[in-house]
Amino acid sequence: MGSNSVLSPPALRLWLAIQLSNDTDNCQAAKLHGSKTIENKLIQLCELLYQFTPHVQLFISEFTHAHGVQLEISRSLTLFGGLTSLLDAIKLQLHSEDAYRNYRYAVAHTAQAAWLLCGSATQPDTFIQSLDQQLKQYAPAQLRSVFHAQLQPLPLTCLEEFPRIVIALQQTGFVSLGDIMQQLNTSGLRSLTKRFGHAFSQYLGDMLDISHDMQQPGLFSAPVPMFHPELPFIERIEMEFPVAQLDLLQPPLSLLLQKLSDHLQRRQQQCQMIEWQLISIYHERELIRVYCDTPQQQGHLLLELSLIQLEQYEFRFAVDQLELHCPFSSPLQTQNYQLDFSQQSHNYKTTQDFTLTTAKLKARLGESAIYKISYRDDHLPERSNHVISYQKAAWQVLPDMQQQALRPKWLLAAPQIVDQTPAGLHWRGLLQLLAGPERIHTHWWDTPSARDYFMAQRQDGLRLWIFKDLHQQRWFVQGVFC
Repeated sequence: MGSNSVLSPPALRLWLAIQLSNDTDNCQAAKLHGSKTIENKLIQLCELLYQFTPHVQLFISEFTHAHGVQLEISRSLTLFGGLTSLLDAIKLQLHSEDAYRNYRYAVAHTAQAAWLLCGSATQPDTFIQSLDQQLKQYAPAQLRSVFHAQLQPLPLTCLEEFPRIVIALQQTGFVSLGDIMQQLNTSGLRSLTKRFGHAFSQYLGDMLDISHDMQQPGLFSAPVPMFHPELPFIERIEMEFPVAQLDLLQPPLSLLLQKLSDHLQRRQQQCQMIEWQLISIYHERELIRVYCDTPQQQGHLLLELSLIQLEQYEFRFAVDQLELHCPFSSPLQTQNYQLDFSQQSHNYKTTQDFTLTTAKLKARLGESAIYKISYRDDHLPERSNHVISYQKAAWQVLPDMQQQALRPKWLLAAPQIVDQTPAGLHWRGLLQLLAGPERIHTHWWDTPSARDYFMAQRQDGLRLWIFKDLHQQRWFVQGVFC
């Protein structure tokens, strides 16, 4: 097999199937997100294994959500010095990544056969070493028989894509794939086509690498799919002379972002992060990352954010070259907008303006500068609200009990102590109780709290929300009424 030309298909293809662990979390993620989470993980695995062969494809079962990749490795054997050396290199690469350490693998003459074999257990090292020698000595027909012998003991239940046909075969006495192969030797594929349909017989033919008419190798091989890894966007501009002023950098910034926008539009992609590389004449480098909360395809917002960050940047050197990197992109997300022929709706423009404003504020003030306050279901007032991201939906409708209760418009950041004097309660002035008490007794399961709340009025007329802590026997002020 080592003498095969790269341009011509080998006499017998060799496939490696790698099935990742199918844990509960992955199954649940596949059900909830339409396998997108697993699909992204497998695409990253394909990119990792692309160094061993360009013929790599991902596989996700529609029935059990078993998932993994399939590699056609016939043309890679000579390059890596045989099957054993190639598998050792692949396993070493997989073990270097935490996400791919739990897996099973198997080798066979078709992608379907390799997947079925790795579904039960990883092939032992002794078989791989023996197969490595057989690949050099055996003819294709002999190698095909070796893999058929491996498939024969597998139970019919491994044909998970055909559950109804498996039940029908079991009712007629079939137990393993060996029983099906014996039937094929006797009557050929056509006998199964009449009973179970073309799709099932076509699968068996592809899995065993036999023609539809008789038990012999197929005359024509289907083309092997080729994986195309996503290439990051990288563009560079050389300055006519080194510059250290932002206004002189703005034209090349705009030009590079326009190229990025054209690149994303051609591929129907969008991005949320870009990287600027400032390079000096002595090849010193400075990295500046620009993030955006929402994916972008046009460069207007990215230019605004880049300029804001560069305004705060102290140039350590004059910039001789400027590079723009876009390491990650995602498929363009379609958005629906209501047609407005009267042009009276400003929802779209308002959304764009809000996105631009918040992005600018975050670039200038930091990530934590913009947030929302949301209600949280807790009886203790200081725990009844919390800070959330401004992009999340806030819980702003209070329960009926909270709406009917006596509550101030403003809560203090933390309750403040009210002094108990001979003249009465004192907090920046004498207090007079007007209404109450309302008892709040909660958090008995961790730190018990028992309070009696009152409305009080200060000497200057300001009305306050105060409470007496029944455990500490002390008074506190917590809110202000308008």
